[in-house]
Amino acid sequence: MNLTPDNVIALTPAAPGWTVTVIDTGDKTQTTCPLIGWAVVIGADAEGRPTSSIEPAFYYPPADQVWTPNDIDVEDGFRYHRINPPEGRT
Repeated sequence: MNLTPDNVIALTPAAPGWTVTVIDTGDKTQTTCPLIGWAVVIGADAEGRPTSSIEPAFYYPPADQVWTPNDIDVEDGFRYHRINPPEGRT
């Protein structure tokens, strides 16, 4: 199997209530999105060896699709995200 950086290779559902707030660094707008799952995403280190990370997968309404933080940073300039646990959990 060829491992390609930025591809999701596994996904597990998130518990109800988790959200992700996406913040645009340009105009400072914030969009809160439902977190639907946790994705294992392939990356690469400085030598090109495959690495993996666990990232939130969330429904991003402006694009009408599910994204991970890397998708949203690459798609439309620099943005960052904040993961929000369900109310009452920290």
